[in-house]
Amino acid sequence: MKRTRHGRILGLDGLRAIAAFLVVLYHLIPGFAEVGFIGVDMFFVISGFLITALLVKEFDTNGSISLKQFWMRRIRRLVPAVVIATIGSLALARIFGGDALTQLKWQALGAITGTYNILQIGHSSSYFDQQSPLLLNNMWSLSVEQQFYLFWPLLLVIFVHWLKPNIRAIGALLIAAGSLAVYAVNLGADQTFSYVSPLSHSFGLMIGAAVALRLPGLLAGERRDAPSFWGYLSWVGLATIIILSFVVPDGWWMYPLGMLGFSTITAVVIRGILPDVPGLGASSLQSVLEWRPLVWLGHRSYGIYLWHWPLHVIAFYHPPFDVRYTAIFIMLLSILFADLSFRYVETPIRTQGFVQWLRTVMKTRTRAIWYALGFTVLSVLAAIGLVTDREISSGEEYIRLAQEKALADQQHQEQAPSKEESGQVTDPGPAQTPSAEEGNEEENGEESEESTPTPVPDPGQTYVPEVIGANVTVIGDSVTLASQPALQSVLPGVIVDGAVSRSIKEFPAIAQQYAQQNELRPYVVIGLGTNAIITEQDAEDILAILGPDRRAVFVTASAPEYATWVPIANATMRAIAQKYPERVALADWQNIALAHPEVLAGDRVHPDAEGGQLFADAIVQALQNFSR
Repeated sequence: MKRTRHGRILGLDGLRAIAAFLVVLYHLIPGFAEVGFIGVDMFFVISGFLITALLVKEFDTNGSISLKQFWMRRIRRLVPAVVIATIGSLALARIFGGDALTQLKWQALGAITGTYNILQIGHSSSYFDQQSPLLLNNMWSLSVEQQFYLFWPLLLVIFVHWLKPNIRAIGALLIAAGSLAVYAVNLGADQTFSYVSPLSHSFGLMIGAAVALRLPGLLAGERRDAPSFWGYLSWVGLATIIILSFVVPDGWWMYPLGMLGFSTITAVVIRGILPDVPGLGASSLQSVLEWRPLVWLGHRSYGIYLWHWPLHVIAFYHPPFDVRYTAIFIMLLSILFADLSFRYVETPIRTQGFVQWLRTVMKTRTRAIWYALGFTVLSVLAAIGLVTDREISSGEEYIRLAQEKALADQQHQEQAPSKEESGQVTDPGPAQTPSAEEGNEEENGEESEESTPTPVPDPGQTYVPEVIGANVTVIGDSVTLASQPALQSVLPGVIVDGAVSRSIKEFPAIAQQYAQQNELRPYVVIGLGTNAIITEQDAEDILAILGPDRRAVFVTASAPEYATWVPIANATMRAIAQKYPERVALADWQNIALAHPEVLAGDRVHPDAEGGQLFADAIVQALQNFSR
């Protein structure tokens, strides 16, 4: 029978380190580990298993579970690191400024109190917003764990007192199944609730708890040796997790089926390194996971996770280097900050308690001065950051200003009296060639409200309608929304339909709706490259929907390097424009935005009023290609 060492299960620290760095790589190097976020689910399984195993051991040893002592241990372990990371992150955000200061008040409150995910849902803050990331967005997972630590021990007391040992694990799995059901029921366009709520994302924690409940007496050394194949299966499981994290593309199936799969595999890995598993498979994997540098990182994995995201957000808005060099810099800085916190704050408080740690610090005058000075400076900067935070990001502000101006322009046009009503006589200026619609109105002897001209080609001849606003429909994302006033100015009568986070997958339904309303005009502008990949099939489908008599203008997208799908989308748009030069034109917003970064918001995506004008001018220039 294997022995535990100082109450530790060999290999868990190394497994934590691997989980942490999958998440870090996923966040810091776009596209490198597309599903590396499953490191969080690995953390959940490890935490669920370890906490449950320790509580069951306490019950088996003492005949009871001291909830007060358990919660005090959790507070000592978790809260000091969170407080230091939160205050430090707020201070750095204030130093660098910009969009990193967005919505700091509720974020800080949520981080410190373990309610970040609840406040996130209450503020309708999307976890999946990649264009304007919030400073403390990674705190959602810590909140889920803290809420698990609060409620699960209460249920566990009922389990150990009222349920037979052989059905306790079944109870935990039933809770996991209920969590999955809640996740599935709440799936929608934005999965924030499902992803961050403890009601729907606790299945990993409960899977880990089920493993512990299935093995009573494990930590007390009361179990016989298990089959040795678990050790070899554990090797296969760990290799599968690491490989798939780098080769499997992210997709709808990951939420939650993929996460459930990775959580289950993590449970298998844990099972294979437990003390009751004999053989070379288990011992060799334990040796690898107990490699000293890996264990060292595992001890600090909690702090590394806390620090890496705020540093990433600050670098996102103020990029110091190329993305890969920035990633290395942030990773090293995260390890440094985590080590300082672990060495000088977390470990002393965990082992001595807060009061005794404070007394120890005060014994040495020099140390007390440095601690006091550092904490005071960080606290003052953090307080200033909270006072000067901004309600919305600069990108959101540009969008809001554009919407307000577009609405004001529309109301002004509706309220402006006609020349006949005002009695004004003005020089009509040069004669204008009437559009097909205006000609029909004159022939019928009646006036009608603005309607959509429908291209009617003559037999054997291609019909090319006049390039005017009344012949153009623009369907786009938030960049289009931010450019709406400029589009309406240069193309009077244009239909502009922009929406935040819209992708190319939504185009068919939108186009069909406009077609049914007879408002899918002869020229259709598509600005949907910011939020998702555009494939060749997507582009071909768009042309099929538009039909042979309409012309399409594809607008290239511009975004930071994190948006790995944007180059793919742009390449597709350039290719389709070359393939169908008579039907497709290209408005190259990407090159314009790269040449004029001063017109972009802090997210380096959304244009201000001047940038919106450049965006609109590029579309007009592309439309004019059809009249040449």
